[in-house]
Amino acid sequence: MHRIEPLALEPRPRGGCFGRRRVEALGSAALLVFACCCSSFSFAAEWNQWLGGPGRTLSVTNPSIGDRVPLLTPRWRRPLGSGVAGISIWGTNAITGMTDGKQDLAVLLDATTGVERWRVPLGRTRKRSEGTPLGPLSTPAIDGDAAYVQALDGGFFCVDIASGKVRWETSVKRVFKAFEPGYGFASSPLLVDNLVILLPAGSTSASVTALDRRTGEVRWQTPLGTATEYSSATLAPQSNRSQIVVQLGSRMAGLEPRDGRPAWQIDDVAGGLWTPLVLANGRVFFPLAQETQLLELGTGTPRKIWASPVFESVMGPVVEINGLLVGHHKRRLTGVDAGTGERLWQLPDETDGQLLVLGSWLLFVNDRAGRLEVLEVDRTKAAVRHRQTVMKSTRMETPLAFASDTLYLRATEELIALKVE
Repeated sequence: MHRIEPLALEPRPRGGCFGRRRVEALGSAALLVFACCCSSFSFAAEWNQWLGGPGRTLSVTNPSIGDRVPLLTPRWRRPLGSGVAGISIWGTNAITGMTDGKQDLAVLLDATTGVERWRVPLGRTRKRSEGTPLGPLSTPAIDGDAAYVQALDGGFFCVDIASGKVRWETSVKRVFKAFEPGYGFASSPLLVDNLVILLPAGSTSASVTALDRRTGEVRWQTPLGTATEYSSATLAPQSNRSQIVVQLGSRMAGLEPRDGRPAWQIDDVAGGLWTPLVLANGRVFFPLAQETQLLELGTGTPRKIWASPVFESVMGPVVEINGLLVGHHKRRLTGVDAGTGERLWQLPDETDGQLLVLGSWLLFVNDRAGRLEVLEVDRTKAAVRHRQTVMKSTRMETPLAFASDTLYLRATEELIALKVE
């Protein structure tokens, strides 16, 4: 195993783009055959990272369903150690994080059967505040031959899919002078071309950092003077160029993927805990602590389309469906016009759970009731067209995942796979 110390970087006089000093060459065992994708969105074919892909949309296009109400039948279920990490899938490989009670682990499963293929230690399991599940919080990212895993203590690992051996590792806590948040490091990595993008919590000198996926070397790091604790970066496609968008404490920013140069930044906002969402028209939804905002990106400072108190301080998913944004506002499922921010409807019952868009249907796992509901959503209503019991009443804090006609649900200590019929 090769332990990689990232490159020392020094800012150029004009800021935002960085020079690089040479480092000792890696051993040949760490130089891996790597198929670099030609497009930033090449990875979207599978559910291979946090919230499904680079744009963090929690949405699946499935034309085979059409107007038929999707019915889901059990494919497999298995016990799983405690953890809140999501499930990322590439082909028949599914990866997540858990604890065995003594140490945290990255676990690779067969996505079709649930059978464990390997596990990799991530460090000692840590106790958190009462009522908070033990185990990893960050969702691993995965590509054709490697997985990228953030541990609670700041360790970051690249793991070989075939063997389960660590190819390289680093520490965001030590290398980027990041501080450990109260619940541990939870930001999930973002794969963009041949880079893995990290938000080292509390690091103002490396607020956003890009590592080479093959070697772990730092390709760039951008000091924005502020930092995040739990949110993750998103890739927003643009007609002229894509941008990495982040919300870090009191600042929102867009960065050039190639070198981390800031394209824009907006200060004096109340940061949030959730992750920016890219809409179908390319606009970006920012769930902030005191309000939510929809921005239209361009070549300069983004144009604010609207701001709204709906979904403020949201700590769960907001999804786009049929021209609406749907999520939980004050514990009630709520629909908002995506173009104006106007609240259109709100269901009367308080609920908790996870959302995912499947074609034209909204899937809602009501965790306290243990039910999966299929909803028809438009500007006037959200109507349940089908419901089924899928698990015991539980506390479900992990977003849903979907790949190869299978929906993956993670209760705190159980993983369930449901096949769409």
